[in-house]
Amino acid sequence: MKLGELRVKKESFTLKVLKAVAIGGMALIATSNKRFWLDFYLNFNKELNRYKTQKERSKLYHALRYLRGRKFVDVAERPDGLLVKISTKGYEVVKFFESIEKMNLIKPTKWDGKFRLVIFDIPAKKQGARIVFIQKLKEMNFYMLQKSIWVHPYDCTNEIAVLKKLFEIEPYVKIVVADAIEEPYKILKNFNLFKRML
Repeated sequence: MKLGELRVKKESFTLKVLKAVAIGGMALIATSNKRFWLDFYLNFNKELNRYKTQKERSKLYHALRYLRGRKFVDVAERPDGLLVKISTKGYEVVKFFESIEKMNLIKPTKWDGKFRLVIFDIPAKKQGARIVFIQKLKEMNFYMLQKSIWVHPYDCTNEIAVLKKLFEIEPYVKIVVADAIEEPYKILKNFNLFKRML
């Protein structure tokens, strides 16, 4: 599954809708065109019950139309209505993001005194991958030195390698291991390591 096929950020509204459809399985909806998306909304209201205002329903409508247009959900006509369910492609997307969500760094009992710098220059054509990659760096508590340089004190080689492969950005991301870094105080404070340097 190519990330470029899905123009959504991790944990975006559209992704939440897709997950809700995956949880709900399938729905049979009356064939009235005017009520189609509203009925769809009502069918999945257990997972999406927060979205009740007109603005939120409009947002849901556009998210579902996008998912249907991208073939992440299937809509089949039947004599008694329309059958809506998540597609194989949609499941791949959900599993893709679930694999990212489960990933995290394990904090060792002792810090080795080294800094891991993740340096990247991801092209515009990979903008979707860049956004989600940065979101995951934030989740793993990386510290931003510059927009394209993030640092972590613990070994992250395997995790970054997996992310690079998942997002198809391997040529654009490098890891540098450094024994020292200029003005490390903010970084050490961010990871509660300042006392260890005193």
